[in-house]
Amino acid sequence: MQNLLSLSYRRAKKRRQQRKMLRYAALFCIWLLALALMLPQEGVVAEQNGPLREVVVTAGDTLWSLSRQHMPRGREVRDYIAEVISLNELTSPLIYPGQALLLP
Repeated sequence: MQNLLSLSYRRAKKRRQQRKMLRYAALFCIWLLALALMLPQEGVVAEQNGPLREVVVTAGDTLWSLSRQHMPRGREVRDYIAEVISLNELTSPLIYPGQALLLP
């Protein structure tokens, strides 16, 4: 009789542990979903900063000089340059005459 009771006790304990793990997994999934919804999407960032304009690089232009000329007031130059690099999918900060760049 005691064997039967201990067996049912172990089964009940295992079920409680499984339910507990299932709750943790559900909470983790909800947390991941909330985190994904809070991250900005690439298209939204460009729309918030206004329309994009295309600039053709001339001899002597640098990302720094172009950013200083075209960035909105109140923005940090380094942040603006990082956004230009990301927007144009540049692999390095080097730009060349004749190259077309999109500026936010």
